[in-house]
Amino acid sequence: MPDQLQAVLPGIRLYRDAVNVYVIQWEAGQTGLFDLGSGDVLAAMAREGLPVPGVVMHTDYRRDRTFGHYTHPGLPVAIGRWDEPYIAGARDLWRSLQVDHGYTDYERFWMPRQDIPVQDALHDGQLLPAIWGKPYVYAQHIGAHTPGGMGYMIVDGDRRYLVSGDLIQADGTLHSIFELQRNYNFMEGLHAVRRAAGWLASGNIEAVLPSHGEPIIGTDNVVAAAETLLERIEDFWGRWRLVWPDQPRGHVSDFEPVTPHLRGATNRIQYAIVDDDGSAVLFDTGTGYPEGFEEVLEQQGIKDVEYAIITHHHDDHVMGFEWLRERYGTRLATHECMVDVLQNPAAYALNCLHDKPLKVDVVLREGQPLRWRGYEIYPHFFPSQTEYHAVYFCRVDGQMVLFSGDALYWEPGQQRIRPTDPDWRNRFDVDGGYLVGAGLLGQYQPRLLAAAHVHPWPITREACDEFEANAQAFHASLRALVGRRHPTVGIDPFFVSVYPYRAQAKPKTHVELRVDNPMDETVTVKLTPCLPAGVSAKPNIIETELGPKQSARIPLTLYIGPDCQIDGRAMWTLRVAIDAEDLGEFAEGMLES
Repeated sequence: MPDQLQAVLPGIRLYRDAVNVYVIQWEAGQTGLFDLGSGDVLAAMAREGLPVPGVVMHTDYRRDRTFGHYTHPGLPVAIGRWDEPYIAGARDLWRSLQVDHGYTDYERFWMPRQDIPVQDALHDGQLLPAIWGKPYVYAQHIGAHTPGGMGYMIVDGDRRYLVSGDLIQADGTLHSIFELQRNYNFMEGLHAVRRAAGWLASGNIEAVLPSHGEPIIGTDNVVAAAETLLERIEDFWGRWRLVWPDQPRGHVSDFEPVTPHLRGATNRIQYAIVDDDGSAVLFDTGTGYPEGFEEVLEQQGIKDVEYAIITHHHDDHVMGFEWLRERYGTRLATHECMVDVLQNPAAYALNCLHDKPLKVDVVLREGQPLRWRGYEIYPHFFPSQTEYHAVYFCRVDGQMVLFSGDALYWEPGQQRIRPTDPDWRNRFDVDGGYLVGAGLLGQYQPRLLAAAHVHPWPITREACDEFEANAQAFHASLRALVGRRHPTVGIDPFFVSVYPYRAQAKPKTHVELRVDNPMDETVTVKLTPCLPAGVSAKPNIIETELGPKQSARIPLTLYIGPDCQIDGRAMWTLRVAIDAEDLGEFAEGMLES
């Protein structure tokens, strides 16, 4: 029942909060906590006559398990030594975090908004607290959702229980996947999950106490959950992990013919359609240009670049545009889905953002062609590696070409067109994503796939017709891996977000709270701003009802008093509850001076 402790194992009780908080009592009577959540567990313990905990053993530093320390200061904190800097030094790490051009350090986005003092930075295998006797508790490094994430092995006679964090849920799923990624396009945390799940499948653990969902009691149930999770990881990661086909080693300044009127940079970030008089349309612009690039273009018959058409907002696809506009007066054209990201990058916390706003000259509407010198270029929304992605179809030299950016690749061994690996900080909706544009390949029947970073590939009618089934299988695999009320809640870290993400601090700072309901039913969402000292909000609590697949855009004003210390950058968060599910301090925003 809510606000009550539930006995789950001898000497171990469960309090359900933003995370499962487990209370352990040692033989001598002292108590300890595994994670804290909001801290409401302390009142429940007092009602049952339990002593104040002598230690809070955190599975990791993420906000849903640590935010109660702000209202309950002074509790001794133990956490993995690799996680200790992210909780004890969070303020300075937030100040130094590079949001623009971000390809690393994704793990920082889940840090507490303020420093939380740490008493004990734990080593793998450390016994704690040894002086309190049985049952014995050993730190067990897992390193999945954070670099130093810990499990805790409780040894009670011949019984072994694992407090596991978000390693596994009782049905063999993950609670979330986006925190498992620490660098661009890689899933370091997922490999750690796979290793630890293999250990659980060995049959040596009698119970697993996860951070979310139901405890897994009984060795057979632990093994079954672990084996199921391993199967789902293999189906998703092993089956769909992108093996780059033939990434070329070229320089951005070198172009070569693909067909008589189609050119490609040898590093394949850009493609150009070139008219007979030397005018060109460029698809994506690369990262910038060295001295002499103008001469290189001229050698390939390119005398003028009239349009640069952008597939997506990543910096390696847009940074060269400033040079093009300055030299040729090139106009920037892009699908309507990414206009705001290009023009207001600081409003987002997506990865790989360019640090300069880019003015969009021509907004391309869904399916409405840009007509240029006899060519018709058809733009289509194609959420994939990023939610803000488009592809373009155009007939060049008698064949339909698909300019796919980073959305699609040809897999020679399988002879199929396949999705690229999503990058979770780019957003991904399991009910949208590749399913949105999957049918376009069958509709347009391109015969050349001009994908970024790889050589262009001739593609067949069969491959185009089969892609929709590939996309459906990819989504089904991901949907099976993430077990939530709706999987997108554990896949998209921005279904609740602050706009702009980086706001200039003024006495009255206006922001917008954005909530996208991915579910197929109506939900009530409660948002509570959690603010630095000297800052207040109006309204201070927001509650809104959203129908299935609906979105809300809610204005919020932050009042920044003279005693507020921004010091370059200060963090604030939103505590989020969806119906009865408390997500803790889920979303964050930055105030910058």
